[in-house]
Amino acid sequence: MKKFILFIFIIFVASIIFIARLTRQGTSALKTEKVQRGTITKSVSASGEITSEEIAELKFQTSGQLAWVGVKEGEQVQA
Repeated sequence: MKKFILFIFIIFVASIIFIARLTRQGTSALKTEKVQRGTITKSVSASGEITSEEIAELKFQTSGQLAWVGVKEGEQVQA
């Protein structure tokens, strides 16, 4: 029984030492930098396609090119 208690105590002490070393290494791994005055630039470049929430498809009875539509983009129309 005494050997078992001694074994548990040794494991406990070893665990505490291991955790203490691990936390000390974590703090020493922090990197510090000197503050400098300057301009920060950040840019985003992307490619893709933009669509609206609602899209209307115009279909006509005859084929050909449409020369004029009596509304401007963004105006509301009725059927």
